[in-house]
Amino acid sequence: MLILNKMLKQKWFHLVLICVVIILIFAFAPVFLDFPKHGDEEHFIETCKYFSLNPAPSLDVLRNYYELSTPLYFYVGGLFFGIFGEKINYLRGLNLSVAIWTIYILFGILDFYVGTNHRSWSFLSIALFIIFPYFSYLAVHCYPDLLCLFFIVLALQAWVRGQYLRVGLYQGFAILTRQFALFFPVTVIIYYALIDWKKFKEPRRIFGILIPIMMFLPLIMIWGGHLSPDNFHREINHVIPMINFEFPVYLISSMAFYLFPMALLFYQKLISKRVVLLSLTGIIFFLLFPPHPNLYLKLIGSDINTLGLFHKFMILVFGKWENIGMLIFYTFGFGFLVILFQSGQEVLFLKIAIVVFLIMNAFSHLTWDKYLLLVFPFILPCIQILNNRIKPNETKVSFSNS
Repeated sequence: MLILNKMLKQKWFHLVLICVVIILIFAFAPVFLDFPKHGDEEHFIETCKYFSLNPAPSLDVLRNYYELSTPLYFYVGGLFFGIFGEKINYLRGLNLSVAIWTIYILFGILDFYVGTNHRSWSFLSIALFIIFPYFSYLAVHCYPDLLCLFFIVLALQAWVRGQYLRVGLYQGFAILTRQFALFFPVTVIIYYALIDWKKFKEPRRIFGILIPIMMFLPLIMIWGGHLSPDNFHREINHVIPMINFEFPVYLISSMAFYLFPMALLFYQKLISKRVVLLSLTGIIFFLLFPPHPNLYLKLIGSDINTLGLFHKFMILVFGKWENIGMLIFYTFGFGFLVILFQSGQEVLFLKIAIVVFLIMNAFSHLTWDKYLLLVFPFILPCIQILNNRIKPNETKVSFSNS
């Protein structure tokens, strides 16, 4: 038993265990990942098949492929189809493997911020992350979002380790998977500009910012100065308003819904006069920009008329008055953010990332509950540090700088 306990504390044992699990996933993928395609998975798979016919980067393929997302996932999917054939089971196995690695890395990040003496709270956060319905769904379906999340978590891990060149590299890979990851390099730039300008002069930090820009710039040039390929979807985007403040409003509402179990830890702070006053003030934004179904989906002829599972639940409970339910959660979520920003200077970078993420979503063409996945790795450490039972400087995991 003592030997087992010692092994469980060794990083190499964790890595071996994860590798074994991944091998088993691919060994049994033909059996337990064999089910019909669902939702957007169908056209993502078709794009992967299209990329499998062009294994070397082709300007024509990159210029006009029929998606809005950046192409890295489709190249990876095409590579998998080239190796394993066109059975989607193995590509789903890749997503499940990426999900497992993501959880492991995120757990290490939580350890860094709150310390090994409070791992019960890290387990609680990870459990909440896993049961987030879009995480479990994306883990077994062929969507690019999970690979983007994986690179974001790697970039955050590199940030807390002080590995700034790796931060830039992983940011670049995340952006090449989904453009939503642009909020990370924007966060880094704002952090240096406002908080840590002197350190920005270090060459490794400068290159850490330049790397993702240099990785994404060739695609922007291929796309004629745009952020997505030249296709029908981009033409529709010209019809959609450039700024949609209802998107961050909706995300704040849905965030409160999904994080409700963790937020209950701070119910006393939520009912404080200051938080209540600020939350009531924040209602103004909801009244000015109430959430509504995505115009983009309507224009492409989709029959989806909700913004995600949270929106569906509000309709189920409140019927045609679903905005009342969303307003309740928005007020709660706004107060939750007010409390979250009291979590201390050690997570200032994370708090800036949360704000940048919400603001940048106002410039998106649509929103969805699943986009919260990309910001959860920044929210969860703030929640844990905010907990009164956790002292921020207590017994943290030591990450070596390099």
